[in-house]
Amino acid sequence: MLDIPDNPTTRQVVFKLLKVLVVMTVSYFALMALYFAAEYNTSSRLKNIDVLVVDLDRSIIGSYFLNFTQEQNKAPERVNWSIQSGYADVQSVVNDVENGNYWGAIIVQANASKTLNTALSTPLHDYDPTKAFLFVYDGGRDPLTVKPHVVAGMYNHFIQFTSRFNLAWVFLVLTYAGDNVASLQPLADAPQVLGLPVAFEELDVHPPATPIIASATTVAYIWIFLVAGGSTYLVAHTVQPLTREASVRKTMTLLLVPLLVFLFSLSMVYSVVLRIFGVPFTSAGQFATLFLGMFLLQAAVASLVLFLVFLIPVMLIPAITITFVVMNVIAVFHPVELMPPFYRWAYAMPFLNAVQLARYVLNGSYNRLGYNLPILFAWIVVPIVLLPMAISRQKRLLMEVVASAKGGQLRCRYCSSSGDGGDERGGSGCCREKEKMDRDRKRQDDCECDYGTQAVDFKRRDRSSEIEDLSQYAMNGEGDATEGCYCCYRRRNRRGRDQSDGMNHLNSTDEDPSIEDDDLEDEAMIKNNAEVMIAAQQIRSLHRPGMLESEAAPSAPPEPQALEASRYHQHRRPSEEYQRSLIEMPQLTRHPYASELVNAQTPDEVK
Repeated sequence: MLDIPDNPTTRQVVFKLLKVLVVMTVSYFALMALYFAAEYNTSSRLKNIDVLVVDLDRSIIGSYFLNFTQEQNKAPERVNWSIQSGYADVQSVVNDVENGNYWGAIIVQANASKTLNTALSTPLHDYDPTKAFLFVYDGGRDPLTVKPHVVAGMYNHFIQFTSRFNLAWVFLVLTYAGDNVASLQPLADAPQVLGLPVAFEELDVHPPATPIIASATTVAYIWIFLVAGGSTYLVAHTVQPLTREASVRKTMTLLLVPLLVFLFSLSMVYSVVLRIFGVPFTSAGQFATLFLGMFLLQAAVASLVLFLVFLIPVMLIPAITITFVVMNVIAVFHPVELMPPFYRWAYAMPFLNAVQLARYVLNGSYNRLGYNLPILFAWIVVPIVLLPMAISRQKRLLMEVVASAKGGQLRCRYCSSSGDGGDERGGSGCCREKEKMDRDRKRQDDCECDYGTQAVDFKRRDRSSEIEDLSQYAMNGEGDATEGCYCCYRRRNRRGRDQSDGMNHLNSTDEDPSIEDDDLEDEAMIKNNAEVMIAAQQIRSLHRPGMLESEAAPSAPPEPQALEASRYHQHRRPSEEYQRSLIEMPQLTRHPYASELVNAQTPDEVK
């Protein structure tokens, strides 16, 4: 997509920019749509969050609350209130929340109704309405989900409950006092019995030990993710010169050993930084477990990136890695339970599993190591197992390219060679390089002397035509007929004779002296014709088109200047009209000297 010609036109550059812009716009839109669609219309999926409701009171308050909860559970955009029975005490409910079976729980405390009735009949000034309800949740499970959705849902649900229950309680007390002609004066010592009969207290099973833990297990992991990928690129690029001639096993060793050192050091640095900034580690085992989680995450990212480096073209790696990063970030910053069903793949992302492992180590949230560790190891092992095949494939392709380049048949994934030597060339740079190599090689095959890159492809005609072509070629300034190209012509002429008279050479025991005589004759003719043309160039340059007939022609330059002019004209291509005028000039039969040829004073005499 980014391949452009060596000398592009403005139209080609504009078209290429528009093409890149369209691709980037579509890709950017797709990635952003993938990210924002994960949290789009989240409230409609709140039913995927289960909050346990348990009635340990089994009396007025408990019954009223269960009836209200069942009614509210039918409303949309609410968490799912799972009403369960069979729990004997609060600890059994806490254990279920701690194990991750529920995001939270609302417990109607035992004897809540009995305590409130006692406070009413015998006003208790120390009555505590918060002992009526208990909210249980695990703040360390996911700080970005528990507080905004679970705890906030409990608060809203309880506010709506008390707005009804408090009115009903006041009405019940006033009705009872009126029917029994009882005085409400004793309630002056315990106004909370009438004004705030019920309230709640909270129990966070695993509260964050320090505020830095929330960012240390979310945003900071993005940097870990990116640093691991960048370190892999750096190591692969640095050791690449050492792996060109190495075997697959040695290549893997050269790649993995420094990469493991990098990842080990970065994981240790991150763990130490957390300790410096106030994250408490109760034991060395906790520190080692956190370090292990950091290392596994970076190793998972590094193994995938390293595999992609040897598998796909480099130009595709940024697009794949960016998409991979976005997919992992989605899994951490949005609860998977609130995403559309399409996003269930987020459970298999290494980022999410590493973050859950860190939250378990730092916050003590519920243990999910049973599937966190296998997923992380899978992201490490699978690319490493496939890496030798990717390295072997890349080395094989590289050797084919090198061997083909040396043999004249360059093959790559963008151009193929046919059996007869013909090429199907695409628009890639390697194919254009192949064309250039073919042209240079053809020139070298046509001329085997030091002037091979300036030689001309002579066709097999009669010998006199070849001599005239070679002399004309030298006259145009494209070769040296007297030295370099003549020797090549002589070799080709000799090879042509050998092929046409092969049987005579095989049957003859003595070398034919006429061949050498012909060569000497050809050499003399070529030198003579070439020198004539060179001298003609010098003479023709003296005749300017604007010169008047009466104007005297300048005298011929000295012989050293004429030689310099001859060397200049040998490397300059004259115009077409200029060449035609030279071809029409008569050929001289004797060796020309510049001082003898330019004695004429007028252009007519010179002509």
